[in-house]
Amino acid sequence: MLARVPEQDAGTAGATIGTAQRLGSAIGIAVIGVVLFGNLDSWPGPKAVASAFSHASQLVLLVDVAFILVALFLVMALPRQIPSPRENTATSNRLADPRHHGQWKGWVHSQHHAGKSQ
Repeated sequence: MLARVPEQDAGTAGATIGTAQRLGSAIGIAVIGVVLFGNLDSWPGPKAVASAFSHASQLVLLVDVAFILVALFLVMALPRQIPSPRENTATSNRLADPRHHGQWKGWVHSQHHAGKSQ
């Protein structure tokens, strides 16, 4: 996935992926907790509590399987080919062009000095 990201943006892309993974984990844990504890209907007695946890755990397992299937589907949507180094360099050079990103110091500096000499 990071193979298509220009070198100058690799750190940001890696951090974005890490953040998305942590956010996904937190949401998944929250959903599983809601399903587990939201389905604990028990009456007094050890057998009733065990039965309630068994039922809630079965529902949680179904939610886990659904999450796994969604993850597998999303993995299949990822690009299958990694660009060659030549293609990646061409993309990096095009994206590094200061006309695409006005925040480049060298470009801003040269534009500033070009205006003073006129």
